Amino acid sequence: MRTIYKYPLTPATEQIIKVPLLKTDPYTAVKIKQQILKLDVQENTPCLWIMVDSEQRERAVKVTLCGTGQKCYEPIEDYIDSFQVQQNSGANFVFHVFVREHE
Repeated sequence: MRTIYKYPLTPATEQIIKVPLLKTDPYTAVKIKQQILKLDVQENTPCLWIMVDSEQRERAVKVTLCGTGQKCYEPIEDYIDSFQVQQNSGANFVFHVFVREHE
C-alpha cells in the first residue's frame, strides 16, 4: 500500500535509513530520489517525507549531510535539497542533503 513516511534525520554527517521500495510495475523499483517528496525542518529537526509501498521489502539508503564550507567526503549522487537549523547559540547552519542506495 502506498504511504508517505516521515524520516527524521540526525545531525550526523552520514546515516542509513531503511526505506520500503516503491515500484512502477512488478519488476521496476523507483529510484530513491524519485520517492522523496519533501525535505524540511520540523521542530528544528530535518526530516525527509518519502512515498513508499509499505508492503514491499526495505532497502538501505545512505543520507549524507554536507555543511556549507565543509568537505563532502562521500561520492555525491543525488542532491535532494538544503535546509537551515538554528543552534542554541542563535547561529544558523546550512546543510545540503544527498542520498544514494547503500550496498
